[in-house]
Amino acid sequence: MPFIPIAATVAMTAFISSQKKIVAAIAPDDASVSLAGLKGSAPAYILSRLWDEHSRLLFIITPDTDTAEELYREMRFYSGSDERVLYFPPWDTTPFDTASPHGDIVGQRLNVLFRMMDGRAGAVIVPLPALMQKVLPRKTLGQISQYIVAGEEAERDLLLEKLVKLGYSHVPLVEDRGGFSIRGGILDIFPPDLPTPVRIEFFGDFVDTIRTFDPVTQRSLQPLQELILLPSREVVISEEVLTAFAPRLKRRCDALEIPATRRRELLEQLQSAIYPPGVEYLQPLFHPDLENLFDYCGEDFLKVIYDPAAMAAAENGFAEELADGERKSLERDSIVCERNDLFLDQEQLGSYLDRGRRYPSPSWR
Repeated sequence: MPFIPIAATVAMTAFISSQKKIVAAIAPDDASVSLAGLKGSAPAYILSRLWDEHSRLLFIITPDTDTAEELYREMRFYSGSDERVLYFPPWDTTPFDTASPHGDIVGQRLNVLFRMMDGRAGAVIVPLPALMQKVLPRKTLGQISQYIVAGEEAERDLLLEKLVKLGYSHVPLVEDRGGFSIRGGILDIFPPDLPTPVRIEFFGDFVDTIRTFDPVTQRSLQPLQELILLPSREVVISEEVLTAFAPRLKRRCDALEIPATRRRELLEQLQSAIYPPGVEYLQPLFHPDLENLFDYCGEDFLKVIYDPAAMAAAENGFAEELADGERKSLERDSIVCERNDLFLDQEQLGSYLDRGRRYPSPSWR
């Protein structure tokens, strides 16, 4: 069990009193509170209690991924495994690499974004590298996501076309995230944000049933009343997007002195719904109006900077990692976007960290 440095009733009473003072201190719009001397899992406990006192989103920024993952586990423990405690991971690839992020990572990120957008996020823990990366615009994510309800109409053929635009792959048998298959009136699909795939049974364009199923045995499991289909990738490709993407790609390739043959080959792959490894690093050319996580937070949220002393070193380290990844991509003549089109620079990050109506700023070691 995680250790909390409180050993007696007197200490607990003092702790509760301090907690109330913290809650009162962060009430003003321009409040900034620093907490020091917390050890072990005490930071997670304090944040869980603060969250209980407020209806606002708790947005927690850590200097690195390991700290974020540990804090996420501890806050889930203290909150009773509340599903509103969320972790937003960075891509599991080297910046500007020729590899795409794992589907599980993409699914987790899109799930967090959608929950932040529709108000179902209570506390979001994000490491600095994930915070510095720009994300799909809220308008795009909201418009492209598909809502399906059992017992209602859903045009089956249009849905199948949309799945391709959402980045799903047509496969013979659905076993992995991002795949879908169709057999008569049965549509099997594995959304990236769900632990198991889903089977939708159609009667014409009428959604008869929605059930989860075991990808190994293919047996149906639990019924669902509704389903929100999120994109399977963080690049959404439609005819309209590709039309606008082509001239942007040409300008970027011309600037990088990339041969026209390679540009045309990439376009042909995308037009055939083929996603080359690492295409996500061209996200700004697909979606030039990218946003950041602060946009998803809205106006009224509590911002927590976990270990501010370590934040500057983390910023410098990630900036060096970005510069190194960009340099290597240019050396191998990769088609990549401008660094600042996909990532916040340190000056932009600083302005966002200083901004906010209400936030505590804990500092602990």
